[in-house]
Parts: sequence; structure tokens; C-alpha cells
Amino acid sequence: MSAPASTTQAIGSTTSTTTKTAGATPATASGLFTIPDGDFFSTARAIVASNAVATNEDLGKIEAIWKDMKVPTDTMAQAAWDLVRHCADVGSSAQTEMIDTGPYSNGISRARLAAAIKEVCTLRQFCMKYAPVVWNWMLTNNSPPANWQAQGFKPEHKFAAFDFFNGVTNPAAIMPKEGLIRPPSEAEMNAAQTAAFVKITKARAQSNDFASLDAAVTRGRITGTTTAEAVVTLPPP
Repeated sequence: MSAPASTTQAIGSTTSTTTKTAGATPATASGLFTIPDGDFFSTARAIVASNAVATNEDLGKIEAIWKDMKVPTDTMAQAAWDLVRHCADVGSSAQTEMIDTGPYSNGISRARLAAAIKEVCTLRQFCMKYAPVVWNWMLTNNSPPANWQAQGFKPEHKFAAFDFFNGVTNPAAIMPKEGLIRPPSEAEMNAAQTAAFVKITKARAQSNDFASLDAAVTRGRITGTTTAEAVVTLPPP
């Protein structure tokens, strides 16, 4: 909101000066100074995009690469869903090793499919794009991520135990025609955020910021903080 112009007049003076605020809107508003009205807000359409999710352009590039790899066009979507479902089990980080070959890729391993994806975007961005699809798939088959217990999730939160869980409710992701079977609960969202925070904390504990490698400084440690210390010093809720 622009501030109104202020008028000042010196004592004993018959003249006044008008001071305009730098951000004031010109009297004739056009171009970039156009003031939106209610019609704009009710009719305008925003194209949703997220830098955490692969774009449609990214998918087009990946599709072209997969075609060159002889992934069948008629089962390409299923190959993508299978890969992302696999990542729900094993993780979607750059260091994750894919296992085996899915049933829809014409014998092309998941590792090769993932390598092609990484030429265009990160594996996690790709997985985020299909997170709602995998969410419905897991719920339909009552098949949570394989490592949910190892990650410390409670049974009632086990379907949230994958590292691209945030994509389930991201509007830039691909949504099944019927929508989500059910939206994630607040408890599931809290559990996923907590697991992500603990994982980041543990990863930071494996690094160090020592300015010297002298044992008097490092005390023989390779890392700056032990994992136990890092978790114990987590801030209170």
C-alpha cells in the first residue's frame, strides 16, 4: 500500500511543500503500475510450479531419453511409477542404489532408468512428481515403505516413511484422476518432518568444521560431533 503524500508548512510561511513517497502509485496507473481489481483475482489462472518437483519439461526430456533406451511407450508411465514406488522403499537421494529391474521397462534396470533421470533433474524431484500416485498405490495394497520400522516410525505413521512424502500434497505433482484415497494426517506429516530433521542432524554429525587436524583439537575424532550428541542436543519441541 502506498503512503499518502505529506504536506509540510514552515511556521510563518505562506507556502507549503508536498513530499511524495518513493513507492507511491502514479496518478495514471498503467503497464507495471496497473492496479489489479476483483475481476483479475476471480478469473486469473496461476500455473503451479515448484523447484522441489520435476517440471513437465523435465518429464518430456526424460521421456525422450527413455525412448532411446527402448523403454516401451505404452508402459513408460508404469515404469516410472514402479521406479518411484521402489524409491519409497530404498530412498531417493543421489547416493541411493537402485535394486533389480521393474516389470514394465523391457528389461532395463531401475539403476539405468534412474541414471537417465539424473541427466535432467534430481531423482527426488522426479519422485516428488509422482508422490500422490505412489501414496494411493501403497494405501490400496496396504503396503507401506519397506524400511518404515528401521526409520523409527510408529505403526500408525508407517505410510509416511519415505523421503519424498512432501510431494503427496504438492500441487505441482501429478494427481490420480480420483484424487488422494485419503490425505495425510497431521500426525503423519509431523512424523515425516521429524524423520527428515533427524536424518539431516545425523548427516551433519558425520562432518566436521575443525580448523586443525592436530589431535589436541580433534581429540582423535574424524567428525565434529557424535551422532548421539547431535540427537541429544536437538532443540525442544
